[in-house]
Amino acid sequence: MYQAEAIARAIQAVRPDADIVSVSPSKRQSTYPARNHTAAPASGAMDLNFINGFDMLLVGGGGLLSAPHAPLNDEAWVAGLKLPVVALALGAAGDTPAQSAAFVRKCQFFSVRDEYSRSMIGDLRPDVDIVMDPILLDPVDPLQPSSDGRGILWVPGKIVPGTTAAYTSLMSRLYDASNDLIVSFNPETDRRSGFEDVFGDDVEYLDTAERFQELASTKRFVVSERYHGCILALNKGIPCVGLALRSPTVTSKITEMYRRLGFAGGISNLAEKTTRQSLRGLSSSLDLPAITARLAEERAVLLAYLDKVLP
Repeated sequence: MYQAEAIARAIQAVRPDADIVSVSPSKRQSTYPARNHTAAPASGAMDLNFINGFDMLLVGGGGLLSAPHAPLNDEAWVAGLKLPVVALALGAAGDTPAQSAAFVRKCQFFSVRDEYSRSMIGDLRPDVDIVMDPILLDPVDPLQPSSDGRGILWVPGKIVPGTTAAYTSLMSRLYDASNDLIVSFNPETDRRSGFEDVFGDDVEYLDTAERFQELASTKRFVVSERYHGCILALNKGIPCVGLALRSPTVTSKITEMYRRLGFAGGISNLAEKTTRQSLRGLSSSLDLPAITARLAEERAVLLAYLDKVLP
């Protein structure tokens, strides 16, 4: 639902008088910001009478077509929509778009967040725009990394068989307990995956994006397997090295984002030759003013898309 607030601010830039309401059936770990829109109860997502009372349904952003998300894969729900439907900056992967084919075809306008997602839509529809993630493009005041920061803020993904060895090696070869910090965006999922077995007690479990950005600004740079770790750091002008430790279906959202910003090399796979110095070199290779300029260009694309699709 940070997406809802970022999208609301973008909508207000092109439709200042718009009345914006968000709704999500997802379980919420904390109260999400709603300073520029109204957050409706989660039950509203399944209530077609409620939804059909609006002028338009805007679905996005985030990876809503990267893994099954109800009700987008519910053909009866899709058939019951009696208002214009627009998809905004969706991530797509695997079989999920096909499972939600009725929704994909229902949309009057359709955009995904990167080229990989567009390839995943395939033959479901030919008219697919690319609009980058609204959170990444949300204009904010930069937070400069600490001038005396010495450590790394690590943002691991959940532990799976394919990443256990990499993270075990990270803790023995790369982690500096006196200067570094490990954080988790998804406490319940990460604990269940075995975070504490790998990282012990050296994890701060977060409940807000603002807390992450505050911590990131105290370190030299960020290293993140989590997509939101990357976009929340770069959005604030904080250097971040992306991690690609899994299949393209999972990692494409990070690799595609860095490629689209012009820094495809800002990615690490934590190979055995990786050192703290090499990670620092990757972070230093990120031209933050150039990234900020690219984000401004992509925000113009977002605003132009909204201006085209909004009533």
